[in-house]
Amino acid sequence: MTDFSHPIQSSILLPALKRAGRLTFPTRALREEEIVTLQRQGCRSGSWEQIQVALHFRPDRIFDVEFGGEIILGRLFGFVELEGVREPAGLSRVTLDNVWLDDGVAIRDTDLIANFHIGPRAAIIGCGTILHQTGSNFGVGSQIALVETGGRVTRSYPEMTIRDAANSARTGNIAGLAEYLRRIEAYAARAESPYGVIESGAAILNVPRLKNIFIGQDSRIIGVQHLSDSVVLSDNFHPVHIEDGSIVTRSVVQPGCHVTQQALVEDSVLCEYSSVERHGKVMQSIIGPNSNIAEGEVTSCLVGPFVGFHHQALLIGVVWPEGKGNIAYGCNCGSNHTGKAPDQEFWPGEGLFLGLGVNVKFPGSFVEAPYSMVATGVSLLPQKVEYPFSLILDPANRPDGIPQGFNEIIPAWVLSNNLFAVKRNEKKFRDRDRSIRAQFDHRIFRKEIVEWMLRAITRLESVDRLEIYTEKHIQGIGKNFMRESIRSKAVEAYRFHVEFYALEGLFLRALEKGSLSTTVLKRRSASPEWEFQRNLIKEFTGPRDPKSALEKYLEMLRQIAREVEFSKARDDERGQKIIPDYQDHHILAHDHPFVSAFREEVEQVEDQVFDLLEDYPQT
Repeated sequence: MTDFSHPIQSSILLPALKRAGRLTFPTRALREEEIVTLQRQGCRSGSWEQIQVALHFRPDRIFDVEFGGEIILGRLFGFVELEGVREPAGLSRVTLDNVWLDDGVAIRDTDLIANFHIGPRAAIIGCGTILHQTGSNFGVGSQIALVETGGRVTRSYPEMTIRDAANSARTGNIAGLAEYLRRIEAYAARAESPYGVIESGAAILNVPRLKNIFIGQDSRIIGVQHLSDSVVLSDNFHPVHIEDGSIVTRSVVQPGCHVTQQALVEDSVLCEYSSVERHGKVMQSIIGPNSNIAEGEVTSCLVGPFVGFHHQALLIGVVWPEGKGNIAYGCNCGSNHTGKAPDQEFWPGEGLFLGLGVNVKFPGSFVEAPYSMVATGVSLLPQKVEYPFSLILDPANRPDGIPQGFNEIIPAWVLSNNLFAVKRNEKKFRDRDRSIRAQFDHRIFRKEIVEWMLRAITRLESVDRLEIYTEKHIQGIGKNFMRESIRSKAVEAYRFHVEFYALEGLFLRALEKGSLSTTVLKRRSASPEWEFQRNLIKEFTGPRDPKSALEKYLEMLRQIAREVEFSKARDDERGQKIIPDYQDHHILAHDHPFVSAFREEVEQVEDQVFDLLEDYPQT
């Protein structure tokens, strides 16, 4: 049952609203000569007495400004750095109504700014209407339905994490979820504000309309069509960019995010360092850290971290908190209406790769088949697949008795034929992780995934031998068939990598302790994962002393290095047969940067293993 005991974090927006509501400098009324100067410079006000200014205020940088309501003006001095240009601080050709300005602000050629507090060194140039409606809460608490029909409803809030989203999307704890949503509603009530906020260093250029917005520090809001009822949690170390004709409404944009090139974001949460670009559409969805949505559409989905979505494709009703997968061009995941109601839902599971033109019919789940691949052009029937690292493809020849629509499944294919991708993904996740608050385990081989591999081994080994298997014979292979020759190879691949995972635990344990103990395989420890690995070593390798176990680990590591290079070399071999000058324009496997880097890592591990073995007590 999902635990909702952790508090709703409100550590960014609410403190920022408090700060924006406090003056940071003493003020005074305008002097008579300052009013005269302002009038001479084309400025107008129906009530000059409502204008307060900083003690050392000077009016020499204010031209053609209409003042209304309560106005507070800081010192207008210095310059604002803007797109490589130094823009002098000051006000010209703008109407201000109930506005507080801090020091060093630059505002030019803007129709109206009403009910806003604007921080130091902010710049607003060439805009239309920037308006806050009193009592707006910037869209905090907006409902997000993670299934198109309205199921799995959660509420957004600015500091929402992918863990929060996963908890609210996948729970049997209905009472806990209700209380969790009530806490978000309470947060939303506290976020109601009489003024909008544009924090220090933010730049807003050429935007026709902004309404009910909180804009964080050093944001870049440039050429946006529309931005409303949203929170932009930018800061000076992790600025947000919203640009190039994009539209953002009723959404949260967390630090480091980019929304560019006419993207659309509605009723959604973009977690830190995610992006939407090139006409991408994200609606009623939550996008996890470090994920990229481009060109296609994501509606009513929870998309986890490190998901690549770079071409025209469709996701609707996808619950994918694990992320780390890829969607290829033309994939339709959620386009099969039943005639009774819109789509149900699909749970891809960690690392799923959906190939070119794949069609996914709902419902479906690959949660227990992490890092599987669905080949080009496959149509997936509604199903549950439970074999990690599988390949599903349209069969070249369909055995007699297999229903139309069934595909062929090859469990463990990714391990035996595409180890380059597995190892490269681990490095890619580490290198591309720019998350600030979220913490991810970038290892692909972890206790949870290995347990699913063990379950797959048990199922595959306990069947009565046949030439062809379906789900009638082997649980968890879904609406697919499997050949006997594939079954035996899958068991072999799973067993190899389970054993390697266990032996790697021994290596890391010895490395952590600084030596290889003679009793390390016998002594219980407080580490749950090492205990799991220690027991696996006994099960998979039989009675073995630590020295021979570590030697076996090194032997297996070298084999993995060879297979990483070989799996990449197969692509080169095929390419060279078909394209005459292939090798002139492609880096071949032996010289590929990742293959070379992995080879160097193996050499470093070899040195560490030799050091550990050298110090091992001699019998």
